[in-house]
Amino acid sequence: MVKSVLFDQIHVTVYILLGLPPADYDKLRRTLNGRRFLGRLRRAVQIVFRRDPVLSGVRLTFSR
Repeated sequence: MVKSVLFDQIHVTVYILLGLPPADYDKLRRTLNGRRFLGRLRRAVQIVFRRDPVLSGVRLTFSR
């Protein structure tokens, strides 16, 4: 049985400007939590990992 171990974690931090109208904060939150955005982010990370042969055996998980 092949076992795996947590090797590293990469976090993305999002900063926004203070003083935006409340509606803008709501739009930002909906976008960041949206299935479309998260799916596109997941695919982008997978593409980057697949381009490097050293990372070919790495298993990725995504969580929010």
